[in-house]
Amino acid sequence: LLERAPPPPPRAGSAAGRLARLQRALDEMTRRRDEQACEVRRLRHELDKAKGRHDRYAELKEAHAALQEDYSSLQASLEASERIRAKQRDLLRSLQGDESAADDDASPLEDDRYERLMTGEESFIGDDADESPSPPPPPRR
Repeated sequence: LLERAPPPPPRAGSAAGRLARLQRALDEMTRRRDEQACEVRRLRHELDKAKGRHDRYAELKEAHAALQEDYSSLQASLEASERIRAKQRDLLRSLQGDESAADDDASPLEDDRYERLMTGEESFIGDDADESPSPPPPPRR
């Protein structure tokens, strides 16, 4: 707002004095109104930002809940799969006997020859050229 130059001080109690006081009061109220309007705009802007953050939080919370459900389902599936795998391993051991059961426990990744074959230190073809080469066993899943 444009500021006016203050009028010369009128005589006390005169109509011009009352008018000047009323004009100053009006100017002060107008200034306060403008400041409050600016504050309201600022607060509305902050409120809009807070609503946006709240909405984003609500979306993330829902996504988190869905992921938790998926995780629980996958965990239960994994545990069931491990139980089935253990039963299959026990069944294979009982069918193959104790001698081959020890071989079943060894992972191909722990086998020294497998490691040498994979690094190229040893070839798939053994010392006997008559033997057919056998690739390393596939990794267990």
